[in-house]
Amino acid sequence: MAYRSPPFALRFPLLLAGSVLLAQPMTTLAQQVDCRASSDGVGWVCSPQSPSTSLPPRPERQVTAPHVLEPAKPEAAATSRQAAATDNPYSHLDWVPREQLSDELQARIAPYCSGTYVEPPRSGRDDDTDPSQLAIVAEADSGQFEQDQDIGELTGNVLLSRGQLQAESQKASFDRDKNRTTLSNNVRLRDRGMLLLADNAELEMDTGATRVEGSEYVLHAQHARGKADRIERRQDGIIQLNNSSYTTCEPGNNAWSLHGQQVELDQ
Repeated sequence: MAYRSPPFALRFPLLLAGSVLLAQPMTTLAQQVDCRASSDGVGWVCSPQSPSTSLPPRPERQVTAPHVLEPAKPEAAATSRQAAATDNPYSHLDWVPREQLSDELQARIAPYCSGTYVEPPRSGRDDDTDPSQLAIVAEADSGQFEQDQDIGELTGNVLLSRGQLQAESQKASFDRDKNRTTLSNNVRLRDRGMLLLADNAELEMDTGATRVEGSEYVLHAQHARGKADRIERRQDGIIQLNNSSYTTCEPGNNAWSLHGQQVELDQ
């Protein structure tokens, strides 16, 4: 199967460029705190928002088992989650087995398909507003900022959201002096129709340069997935994938796939 350009060419630039938008200085923190650059350009000034302040809604955590035929009983919820993880080892890729799909979704897929990728519902997924016009909503178990050093850190269940764009990790570090943001530990980047999993991601806010290590991606509408040792968005906007793959085979089946030692996407 030959392609004039890689099938995923239209999605990676959007997601990686959007990640830079998520990396901009935050408007809100986990406790709805307003953080802005100080008037002299040195450090940040943070203050709690009053209840009357109009803030964007907090993003919703993703639903781990969308479109199941029957909801689990409350007393069996923990057992059901354990069983789902065992029965569906690819749930982290948004893969849903046929038997867990609604009748409507089962009718949409071919009879020989054992399931499909289902993008979970989340706040902002269908918001077509230009992300640059939206505030960044941040949520984490804890966070701290060192104004004298212009650095900050969020830890534990970090969730950054800006319209359709969403980033999750267990740790996010911000260095304003270097204009750099680093996400680490179970990184999940989402744009509408695309999921990117990674070991870590580094974003340079002033140049737009982005580097994602150890990545695995899903394109929901294309019923496709793949991997890359490294995905980089250079300052000139070129997207480079190192040691990457692409396939429309179901998870666990690699009957056919495209491989490239180095693929460049020029958008």
